[in-house]
Amino acid sequence: GNLHELFNLPKVSPDFYNHGDIDQYKVTDNLYVIPRPKSNTLTKSFFTSSSFEEFLSKARDKFDHIILDTPPTIPIVDPLVIASSAEAIFSVVRHRKTFERDVFEVISSLELVSKNHVGVIYNDYSRSFGTYSYYEYKYYKNYYEQD
Repeated sequence: GNLHELFNLPKVSPDFYNHGDIDQYKVTDNLYVIPRPKSNTLTKSFFTSSSFEEFLSKARDKFDHIILDTPPTIPIVDPLVIASSAEAIFSVVRHRKTFERDVFEVISSLELVSKNHVGVIYNDYSRSFGTYSYYEYKYYKNYYEQD
């Protein structure tokens, strides 16, 4: 998406990560959003460069939490490269769009580059695709009562 338009932020120039001002991307008192540059100038080599590490170091000094939103892991290698710099990794799985085999492939790939895979975020769930029957309630009721 176009986050700079959604939050009325300036576009990110390709050299932003070398000497850009993070403060210009302040959305609220406790949220900053730095969109990716529009062009394909951020290559795999950038994410292993000292410029990216310096950018992350500055961001870690300024913020308590940093979320790096990457493209899907399967067709693109960048998320695997970025994973080695992350303290925690969550895979986002879209309901009825992401194949189970792809989820296992992503988790296996991430475990090769980092031991920080925390879990999976199940996104865009819709109950309209299934029904919740009395049988399901009876089955899961015992499961939840164990706590």
